[in-house]
Amino acid sequence: MRFFVVLEFDEKLTKEFVERVTKERLGGKGVKVTVTDEIPTERRITEVDELVSVIEDFVNTFNYDRLRELGRALASDKVHRTLQQNIMRVVLAFIEAQATKKEERYDARNEATVHLCRKLLEGVEERYRHLPTI
Repeated sequence: MRFFVVLEFDEKLTKEFVERVTKERLGGKGVKVTVTDEIPTERRITEVDELVSVIEDFVNTFNYDRLRELGRALASDKVHRTLQQNIMRVVLAFIEAQATKKEERYDARNEATVHLCRKLLEGVEERYRHLPTI
């Protein structure tokens, strides 16, 4: 089993110091310690629940510029056009799910989202909601 811990520390602490202290505390207990300044990228998210959790963490902010930056980045030419179509499928599924929420399933925190999603769907004919794969 592997766990990844990301530590941010004051510039006064060196990578070597963090590695030495961590190994002293955990190294002899069946724990392999590797200290790096790179985030491991070998593991991909494969489960929907895992991705939802990552997205929740990312959007849990009041920095609206950061959220708009994400939207613009996903729509940029750096993202493959077929993948943009798939992203839109996710967005559309979110809009449809929000639009069909019963009144007891939303409150003031997401009421504007539910109402906006309903308006968006009213303005888009059903036939345009199917996005082709080309």
